[in-house]
Amino acid sequence: MSENAQASKKTLRKDVDDRHYIRAAALHGSIDVLRSEQAASFLGDDCREIQSRIRGPEELIDSDDYLDQFAQIDSLFDHPGSALRIGLKQDLKSLGIFVAPIVHAETLWDAIKGVQAGLRYFQSSSSFSVNVRYNRCRLVYEHPYGRGAEADLDTQFTIGLFINVIREAAWYSQAELTVRYPGVLPSHRRLLPEVRDVLDGDTGMLEFDAFLLKSPMKQINVGIADVARQTMARIGMSNLDDTPVSKLVGILQSTSIDGYHTALPLNTAAAILDMPTRTLQAALKQEGTSFAKLREQARHKAAKRELLAGRSIAETAALVGFSQRQTFSEAFSKWQGCPPSEFLSQAHKNT
Repeated sequence: MSENAQASKKTLRKDVDDRHYIRAAALHGSIDVLRSEQAASFLGDDCREIQSRIRGPEELIDSDDYLDQFAQIDSLFDHPGSALRIGLKQDLKSLGIFVAPIVHAETLWDAIKGVQAGLRYFQSSSSFSVNVRYNRCRLVYEHPYGRGAEADLDTQFTIGLFINVIREAAWYSQAELTVRYPGVLPSHRRLLPEVRDVLDGDTGMLEFDAFLLKSPMKQINVGIADVARQTMARIGMSNLDDTPVSKLVGILQSTSIDGYHTALPLNTAAAILDMPTRTLQAALKQEGTSFAKLREQARHKAAKRELLAGRSIAETAALVGFSQRQTFSEAFSKWQGCPPSEFLSQAHKNT
């Protein structure tokens, strides 16, 4: 790193709030992109050392580590402008739990609102505004780092991520997109062939025709988006780090059953939590439970609530994800120790 870069970094860090944090997802995902582009043997000790310091996308890291490690990752790419390329090629799912509402949004507007909420979780002190004027939508991103080589990398990466999200809109080819960010290079224009104007500026900005906000997304799974969004709302983003995995899974299951009358399968829950299925199962085992047990507990709780609210046994069976009344009655007997009819009789005697 040059002396000028070092000096600019020291200057900008004076203005960074000590309480500011960043999720490691930016680095976690960036290394994934690097590994997909370069042979593993070429990564060298530097990249392996960065990897060893990142435990997962939800990990909190301070701004100094974030800027240092991002600069290290940038230096390992062969081509200039790697931060923008990382954002453009980023697998959104590797960025953690907050991305589920974005990936599975119904329209681009829903996805952008997901970005806005997720960014507050991902990078606490950054600013992301959305304005519509004269039939053009403008997204503006400002981070708390000031200007400097590493800070510019962050803005380029984030703008690349935003374009990545917008590219998922079905009508994207008609967007008439203009972008602005610090440190524009000639090579960047080749990365953005569909962008009308690529401008250099102090802040990150994207502007496009406002009709695109109504565009459906290419990959729609509204149910998963709603379940993820409601789960985060119930827990609160600030409490997510302290929430046991078993509680997260329990809330995911309850939300899915209440809203969509079906329990989540293991692979879907793991995808929402951005965990390999084996990792999720191991985490639950460590907490003394299992995915199947949490699923059945959520069904049991919902079934008792619906029966006590006056639903018939057949209606309750359908509401908690059973296609056959008999199958539901057998499952309920295992949960409760008695069939639904006996449970209701006992409940009525006690009232």
